Amino acid sequence: MRLGNPATGDEFFGRTEELSDLWRYLEADHIRFPGVRRLGKTSILKRLEEDAAEHGLMAKWLDVSGIDSAQGMVTLLDQAFPEKSISRFVSDRKREVSQWLSIVRKFEVGVKGVCFEFGGGAAMEWQTAAEKLYERLHNRPLLILLDEFPVMLEKLVQKDRQEVEQLLAWLRRWRQSHGICRFVFTGSIGLQSLLERHGLGETMNDCHSYLLGPYKVSEARGLWRYFAPMYDEIAWLVDDSVIDYALTALAGCRPIFSVCCSMKAFA
Repeated sequence: MRLGNPATGDEFFGRTEELSDLWRYLEADHIRFPGVRRLGKTSILKRLEEDAAEHGLMAKWLDVSGIDSAQGMVTLLDQAFPEKSISRFVSDRKREVSQWLSIVRKFEVGVKGVCFEFGGGAAMEWQTAAEKLYERLHNRPLLILLDEFPVMLEKLVQKDRQEVEQLLAWLRRWRQSHGICRFVFTGSIGLQSLLERHGLGETMNDCHSYLLGPYKVSEARGLWRYFAPMYDEIAWLVDDSVIDYALTALAGCRPIFSVCCSMKAFA
């Protein structure tokens, strides 16, 4: 195993309570998903992506750290969700999509659409594309998982503050349109602190903030017991006190009960 890779498939371990919480909050809300480095945020996003179809959503995990313009963001979203793929998903997952619709509509408050007004004269090319993208996607069963979102915003705000304000306003109006698609925003940099530092603290306060904390002790032990025999079956027949000592020692005298969602963190 290699240090730093997201845990997917059988390598993902635990986080059952967190995943249950996230799916429950997604029924009514978009989510900001903060957490310090090495907690496994990307691994959890990948698991949400894997499980989304069972919940009636077509999901895409998108690393936006390389995006440095609003046009780039709009283009990425447009290309990630081609119309043919959405239509195929809806056709293949009719039952699950119907269940998602029945759940989400319980939380609707009657807002059926949004008129975007970017200001500043004639709309720029990206703004016109953004409006078309909103019309196409906002009421489709989609889960848009934006990883390293604060990194992207930091680049944009340094380059063109007005553009980042307009992009954030567009995303906010999209979220407040009460369509059936959902966003999850996460990243290593603190999103809210970044926004507040640039005077943009109110632009994302409509999202539910779900702070990722450390593994529960029981899950950290379970992870160790699950993966360790793959390397040395006899050497890892140890009691919990030894495992707890090893977990703490590896973290430099602080618990690492949630450094990652797999033993990749320990390799």
